[in-house]
Amino acid sequence: MKNKFTIILAVLVLLTSGLYSQYTFQKVLSNPDDQVINCFTEDNDGNFIMVGRKFSEELNITQAYIIRIDSTGELIDEIVPDSTLGWSIFFNIFFFNDSLFILGAKTINDTSITKLWYMKLDKNLVKTDEKHLGIPANSWFSYMNSIIDTDSNIVITGYTSRWDTVSPLNNDAFFYKLSLAGDSLNSKFITSDYNLSLSYDIIEKSDQSGYYSYGFKYSNTPGEGGERFDLSKQFDSINVLSVPQDIEYYMSPEWLNDSIIIMSGKGYSTGIPNYSLRVLTTTIENTPIDDNYFIMEGDIPGHPAMYQGLSINDNNIYVGGTSNLDYSNPFFSTLDSWFH
Repeated sequence: MKNKFTIILAVLVLLTSGLYSQYTFQKVLSNPDDQVINCFTEDNDGNFIMVGRKFSEELNITQAYIIRIDSTGELIDEIVPDSTLGWSIFFNIFFFNDSLFILGAKTINDTSITKLWYMKLDKNLVKTDEKHLGIPANSWFSYMNSIIDTDSNIVITGYTSRWDTVSPLNNDAFFYKLSLAGDSLNSKFITSDYNLSLSYDIIEKSDQSGYYSYGFKYSNTPGEGGERFDLSKQFDSINVLSVPQDIEYYMSPEWLNDSIIIMSGKGYSTGIPNYSLRVLTTTIENTPIDDNYFIMEGDIPGHPAMYQGLSINDNNIYVGGTSNLDYSNPFFSTLDSWFH
């Protein structure tokens, strides 16, 4: 089963950029290779640039992937920027200071060694800079998400994976800071015996003194659910708190104002369907203010979006996810599912 992805600009219209399009369209992009888009941005000409990965059956390998369309949905470019036979993927893209910054992962030479991949492009998708940065041995990136902070540095979180003698697969949360030139400024890789230590998203504190990251099991405290990790600008650990109201997994935190954080996630708690799409506001001190959940009729399960799952535009809040996700076979499911 091949993945096709549909772009519905009326919904996507750049909840992330604040720009407004003159057009509404629906576009289906597909080719013989299995495709996944992880993140997108809009340039100042109204073009949309999307990054992710595709699987080439001809080469039998996963390749990083870029697509650019114009403001009417017409395809401009479809690029595989890495021609080597190693594994590669893009996770994030930003349009900042008239340039495109892309973050991903790839193997270099020895296919067992994975690097953090930084790439800078101009508006015509011409590469102007590229760097490959080291991570702990025998680990690879399974997920990353990032922001550009008020110091104009790229701050990344996510989790690496490794084969381990204690558990078949261990996941470890990490934090990485780069300059806009792709130079490594700081990093923190947390090695945990718990094999589901996951970090999904990060925001800068409103006073710009550090960061809050959101994930699952930063600590080894008992119980289930998401956690908030309080970090300094140098990634020193300050505190770990459970996310209130029993929300877990993907968080997509945003500042609603200088003192309120809004986030989404997969909900589970007494009286609430386990696979519902939750939305929650908290104070800076992590005290809950308001929350709600959304699920299709018949309690059809839902799952929040992994990237850009919550955005704010004027007085409107947009929350996205997938309904009827097949948790037992999410990538090659035979079930119908819907964007929610």
